Amino acid sequence: MSATGTIAPTPGNSRLIRIYYLYRTNIPKVFNALFESFLTSKKDMALVPSVPEENNLIVRLTETMNESFPVPKSMISMKFGGQERLLLNAIQRVFGYHLPMEKFPVSTTINTAFHSLTDSIFKNIALGIVGRTSTLLDFKNPGGLLEYLTMLQRSLLTNEVNMTNFLSNTFDLVCTRYLELLKDDLLMSKLGIVGAGPDQRLLSMAMKFRVPVVRNPLVFFDLAELISNFIEIVETTTWTLPEVSKMYEPPISDNMKLLFSAYAPIWGIDYMSLAMGTIRQSISPSMSSIRTNY
Repeated sequence: MSATGTIAPTPGNSRLIRIYYLYRTNIPKVFNALFESFLTSKKDMALVPSVPEENNLIVRLTETMNESFPVPKSMISMKFGGQERLLLNAIQRVFGYHLPMEKFPVSTTINTAFHSLTDSIFKNIALGIVGRTSTLLDFKNPGGLLEYLTMLQRSLLTNEVNMTNFLSNTFDLVCTRYLELLKDDLLMSKLGIVGAGPDQRLLSMAMKFRVPVVRNPLVFFDLAELISNFIEIVETTTWTLPEVSKMYEPPISDNMKLLFSAYAPIWGIDYMSLAMGTIRQSISPSMSSIRTNY
C-alpha cells in the first residue's frame, strides 16, 4: 500500500517515535556512564581481549559508543552539539515533543498538531472497538477517523525532510544496540547485574552508575515498539473507508488495545475506559426512552 498524495512514504518517522520513547527512559545517559567507566577504569567491569567472547563484547561496546556519540563532521554540526543534539531537534520538529532537561537547537517549524491528532484518533478507535458489539447504537465513526488519519499522515510526511531520516536511521540502530546489550548475559555478569529482563537490567545499571531513569522502563519499551508500528501504518496506507474500518477489527484492534494499555501510564489517558464511559452515557438515555415507550 502507498501513501496518499505525491510524497513517497518512508519508515523514518516510525523509527523517530521509537527513539523518542526509548530515550525518555534516559537509556542514553546510562550507557554514557557505562562507556566512561569502560574507557577510564576497570572498577565496574574488566574485559580481557585474549578471551574471544570478551573481545567480541569489547568490539560491540566500542561500536555502540562511536555510533551513539559520533564526532561531528562539520563545524556547523559541532556548533549545534553534534548529531545527538540534532536528533532532539528532529523529534521536536516532527512530533512537537522534547526530552526534559535536554538542551538542543530549537526548531522554528514544529508539528504542533501531532499530539492532538493522535489523541482524536485514539479516542475514535477506542470508541469503535468498545462499542462495536452494541445493538442499540453504532459507535464507529469511520468518516471522522478517515479525516484524522489523512491529516496525521500529511503532517508526518511533510515533516520527513532534510536530515530527519538520516538521524532516525542512525539512532534507531543505536537504540537497537542498547537493547541488545541489555540482553547480553556476559556484559551483565561482568557488571554484577542479575536482573532477568532488559527493563530490570536498565534499572540496575542506572542504580550502579547513579543515573536517574523512569520507574517503569518496560512500558516505555512496549510503547516504543507499538506506536512505531502504528505510525508506520499511518504513513504507508492509502486511507479509504474500507481501510479505516479495519482499525476497529482484529487483528489491528488487538494491537491498538495493547498500544492504549502502554500509553495510559505514560500520558495518564485510558482510552478504553473513556470509551466505556462515553458508551454508558449514550446508552442510558436510549434505555430510558425504550422503557418510556414501552
